[in-house]
Amino acid sequence: MLIKNIGWIFLLLIFCIPLLWLNVNYSHDWGDDFASYLHQAKNICEGKPQSDIGYIYNPRFAFMGPPAYTVGFPLLLAPVYAISGLNIHTYLIFMSTLLILFLVVMFLLLNTKMKSLYAFLFCLMIAYNPSTLMIKGEIMCDICFSFFLLLLFILYEQWKKKSVLAYPVLLALLNGWLLSLKASGVVFSLALLIMLMVLFIRQRSTLFKQNIWRNNLIITFGGLTIYFLLNEILFPIPHSGVSFYMSIAKAENYLDTMLSNLNYYVMLFNSFFTPEMEQWNAIAKITSAVMLSLAFTGFLLRVRKTERAAFLRSKSPEYF
Repeated sequence: MLIKNIGWIFLLLIFCIPLLWLNVNYSHDWGDDFASYLHQAKNICEGKPQSDIGYIYNPRFAFMGPPAYTVGFPLLLAPVYAISGLNIHTYLIFMSTLLILFLVVMFLLLNTKMKSLYAFLFCLMIAYNPSTLMIKGEIMCDICFSFFLLLLFILYEQWKKKSVLAYPVLLALLNGWLLSLKASGVVFSLALLIMLMVLFIRQRSTLFKQNIWRNNLIITFGGLTIYFLLNEILFPIPHSGVSFYMSIAKAENYLDTMLSNLNYYVMLFNSFFTPEMEQWNAIAKITSAVMLSLAFTGFLLRVRKTERAAFLRSKSPEYF
């Protein structure tokens, strides 16, 4: 896949060069998440506990943040700290580099669903969106998480049928790293387990099924093992990761939490396609509504197409 699209990737890299200095400053806005990441990276280099960041955790206000974040992103920042200390400019160049890598992986993924030109233009639209430029101007985990999530998707689609044991082991390592970046990475493991449940219900008895069962189990439980090794043994973190966010969810009504999150995600989606246009702001709001409608419609059509393809395969003689 990479060799086939090398020309488009090279062109994308050229167009992404300005990202290395757009919104790359020598200072950072006031916040707390980025400070925790940097302090944890400093602790890794100095061999100190991850929670030794000066943050006084109050369980009654857990939504303010955990005592320490999962160690994936601080581990990536640790070499930068070892080289440049707390030079914010260097970290923002690092964030820009992560964004460029994310755009390359996004292009590879989109190119499996659409023409190369369309995938290229879509990546540029994402790259130079004001919201993207704002996000990459902060030392946050979101871009890094998105890069590893898409990379995991691509490699899984290529290797899910492979009988060679090395492939699911490598995917397990990536899955464990994804979990160590953000607790929300657990959705990938849950998706794999749901896939196994579907296969079990459909009662497939082919070599394809056997490879899928073995590989999915290795990726899921191997990823959890890597997560435990990083966050509980090598770099112990108190009350963080999945358990921390589950404790927040339990503190309120589940339905209220789900509705609140849904409202927040829709608001973020709309804001991404709604730049400030002063008296022309109506155009931006129409654009965001259209994009949300197209995304939801496309999701439904994709589900319908996938289910129809699975039904047709189940009726073929070689299916059994």
